[in-house]
Amino acid sequence: MARTKKRTRNANGEGTIYHLGGKSRSRPWVAKIPEGIEFDPHLKKGYRQKYKTIGYYETEKEAKIALLEFQINPTHFNHVKKTQSIKFKDVYEMWLPIAARKKTNKTLGGYKAGFKNASKIHDIPIQNLKTAHYQMVLDECKLSPSSKIKLRSLLIAVNKYAVQEDILEKNYAAFTIPITDVKSKMHKPFTNDEIKTLWDNIDLPYVDTILIMIYSGYRINELLNLICGVNVDLDKNIFIGGFKTKAGKNRIVPIHHKILPYIQTRYESGLPLIRTSRSNSKMKYQNYRNNYFDKIMRKLKMDHLPHDCRHTFATLLNNVNANNITVTKLIGHKSFDTTERVYIHKNIEQLRETIEKIPV
Repeated sequence: MARTKKRTRNANGEGTIYHLGGKSRSRPWVAKIPEGIEFDPHLKKGYRQKYKTIGYYETEKEAKIALLEFQINPTHFNHVKKTQSIKFKDVYEMWLPIAARKKTNKTLGGYKAGFKNASKIHDIPIQNLKTAHYQMVLDECKLSPSSKIKLRSLLIAVNKYAVQEDILEKNYAAFTIPITDVKSKMHKPFTNDEIKTLWDNIDLPYVDTILIMIYSGYRINELLNLICGVNVDLDKNIFIGGFKTKAGKNRIVPIHHKILPYIQTRYESGLPLIRTSRSNSKMKYQNYRNNYFDKIMRKLKMDHLPHDCRHTFATLLNNVNANNITVTKLIGHKSFDTTERVYIHKNIEQLRETIEKIPV
């Protein structure tokens, strides 16, 4: 015998909710609203109330709430219902072109890489995702701390966009645990013994590029952007390059005499200092990292990241008691004091004198 539908009666015009029967349904409660009348020849009156389903729910309480929300603000209710099927990847694809207007290609590349590491939530409706889901993505991904920071930024940015577009009411990704104290744990300078090992293996391809970073303080992406004849001046034996900050942009760094022969060997006017062997084009970071830097580290049994070279440069300058003004100019940071930044100037020879103090 079929189970009779359990129905909750409301006042005329307020709709109805009832149980569909059976035990296998995950959402057995249905909520309906009146939607005009329809002809029915089997009825004495010749017509009956026509209903429109607004949703199916797990419990009677959820169905009642949905019906009430619809009655209060049907426009908002319909918008929420429409957005319930929007997946995380859908919001990401809507947000990315907007982010591209404000972000650098490097930042966008980090976002795209982070998106791939969030594959577990790509196809989940974003309204179903809570803080625990985003924390799981961060906890389970096998990324470096700096990459995890970028991934977390991506999750927060996509959620923020969803809030702005009324797809979400709250940015749950923002409640994930921040990745802190990254630099102190992640970066460490090369030791004097490790630097000696690099010099002892200078004939190993691309070991010279590591030493160039150690003796110049340039970030890896800054080094890869140096163009011979534009950013490398062999008449004055200086680099003119760098970006990221106002203080670091196009800073002058004298070429230490120890790395000068390797700059001269690589020099070819108009071409990138570090270039691909096939096309002589600028080498990309991942190409350099995967095919050269990391392989060298494994071969020489070292545990370092490219940015450790910059930390090494700063440490070496500190070890020879270089003054603060010179260090900030060579590193490309802001001066320690406004007066020093505005009124005190260091010429190339003073910078060169400091760099040459670095022991070889």
